[in-house]
Amino acid sequence: MAITRKNMEVEDFLSVMSANKGLWPEFDSLTDEQKLFVAKVNILTGTAYSYFKDGEFWGVGGIRYIGVGEAWLIGSPQTRKQLTMEEFNFIKETFENERNEKNLWRVFAESRISQTFLKRLGFVEHPGYHIWSRT
Repeated sequence: MAITRKNMEVEDFLSVMSANKGLWPEFDSLTDEQKLFVAKVNILTGTAYSYFKDGEFWGVGGIRYIGVGEAWLIGSPQTRKQLTMEEFNFIKETFENERNEKNLWRVFAESRISQTFLKRLGFVEHPGYHIWSRT
């Protein structure tokens, strides 16, 4: 398995979000202009990468950070169904490295996608605040 990454392009984000229409209905209900804005916010406010497994598009992810970070990772439906432990460990290590580079001790998660991602990475939720602390 060879996973590589490159700086995310707007089209990569829109492609994976389109493939996940039912998973995040709030995003799907946005206008095309608003969807484009969300993609650009992800690129301009932190790290944003496109991931490729053996040369095939795999998903996008990064950390938005302005004082506190918002962690996010969205894979294609096929990626989510077939995620191996090796791939999960790669995701976790990559996230932890980014988190450490930015010295982030707290991140927030407003969407169910981000909440699930952080829970799987071992973060602990502060009830009622959308804030998660690293363990």
